[in-house]
Amino acid sequence: MLAGALTDTWPATRPDNPGLTWALFGEDGLPLQASPSRRIDVILTRDLTPVTDVLVGIDDRTPSGRYPSDHAGVVARLAPR
Repeated sequence: MLAGALTDTWPATRPDNPGLTWALFGEDGLPLQASPSRRIDVILTRDLTPVTDVLVGIDDRTPSGRYPSDHAGVVARLAPR
């Protein structure tokens, strides 16, 4: 699917960064992790040019010290071709 018609924005804008998004903590029954070890969040596009990508939610914590989600999010800025 990717090779044929869609572009994954992360490797297009940050080829030297793996963009790891999951898991941030042990609420999924996994051992506590301080940083993500897998990439499960992607933005796929067609007919738009990826400009930038950022991970969100990695540095955010609730008042109790928990992450607000079990994975980071990806935000991409896209431009028309």
